[in-house]
Amino acid sequence: MFLICASLVPRPGVSGPFPVDTAAAVASAAAAAGVRGVEHVVQRAEPGTRPVLGMYVVAATQQAAASACERAWHAAVAARPELEGWTAVWEDVPLPQPPVA
Repeated sequence: MFLICASLVPRPGVSGPFPVDTAAAVASAAAAAGVRGVEHVVQRAEPGTRPVLGMYVVAATQQAAASACERAWHAAVAARPELEGWTAVWEDVPLPQPPVA
């Protein structure tokens, strides 16, 4: 499992708050678009900081997980026009491997 996070940056001219239900919209859009492996989507949007979206993805490789996140984000943007004003800047977050007994 991989945790892939994105800082969400408003495009020039975009005003208004980041939609509070974005994580749910991305999860729904991923499922509707048949994006495999997206297990859980979370978001954090605190005043004065860039919103962050995190996706827990089951995939064979980090590249496959990142690709699933891109597809899920684009599916959400296609379904929710208010997300078109935001650009996702992706990065991976390593999850610790459990010790082998």
